[in-house]
Amino acid sequence: MTNVYFVLMYLSHTHTQVSTKLPCLYLIDSIIKNIGAPYIEHFARCIVRIFTDTFLKADEKTRKLLFKLRSTWRDIFPVERLRDLDASIRDIDPNWPKLTEIENPGTVHINPNFLKSSEASPSSLKKKKVPTATLR
Repeated sequence: MTNVYFVLMYLSHTHTQVSTKLPCLYLIDSIIKNIGAPYIEHFARCIVRIFTDTFLKADEKTRKLLFKLRSTWRDIFPVERLRDLDASIRDIDPNWPKLTEIENPGTVHINPNFLKSSEASPSSLKKKKVPTATLR
């Protein structure tokens, strides 16, 4: 865990060059994807600040790379944390897409009372014969 804190301190240092911040984010990415817990929890606490700070100082080419990197975190960091990250970046660049909405485009909200009703019981879901109309 000491190495995690070293990486975080290095990234938090105000004089750290952008050219070294992106490789550090790639290092974080590799750690969370290859090792996972407990590193995901540690990095999730500060990923918004680190990512935003890097984005602020980055040129357009690096920002595109940051976008690609962020796009791979859907199943790693909690959705709430990623929404915070996206909102923070949109404050800087309004063209930053709402990735959490893109990732779940078909989300359907169902009224829980509907599921409790007898209409949704398995027996009511059987095919029913529907009268057909005759076209003239």
